[in-house]
Amino acid sequence: MSGRMVSVDDTGLPPSPDGGGGMLLVPEESVDGLSRIVALPEADQLAYTTFVIEPQAVAELGGHVVEVDRRGHFVLTQAGRFLLCRMPDPEGSGTPPGGVRGCDVVDLPASGTLRATFGEGGFSASVR
Repeated sequence: MSGRMVSVDDTGLPPSPDGGGGMLLVPEESVDGLSRIVALPEADQLAYTTFVIEPQAVAELGGHVVEVDRRGHFVLTQAGRFLLCRMPDPEGSGTPPGGVRGCDVVDLPASGTLRATFGEGGFSASVR
């Protein structure tokens, strides 16, 4: 499945690519474990959540991080229900290494296109 990370603006500017960094995917069955590590908020606040997670913890949860290229494109190779989180490039965003800025729960089919956005409304992801 192909994906695109886009920055949206509520002032009327057009969406623009939000490249660099990565996307964190945590299988649904591991979200409780993630919550014990980083104290995830209630579901209605996931779009605004921020936390830092170590690579070892990601692996222990059965999760992984996929790279987002400079044009905002990324590729997901697993299907199923996941918590998807944005990990912006630390150099341009002020986010620390391993830092997350927003999450959403997604059902990923075997093929299709995923559009992830970040803006005033936080982070969201949808499959098309």
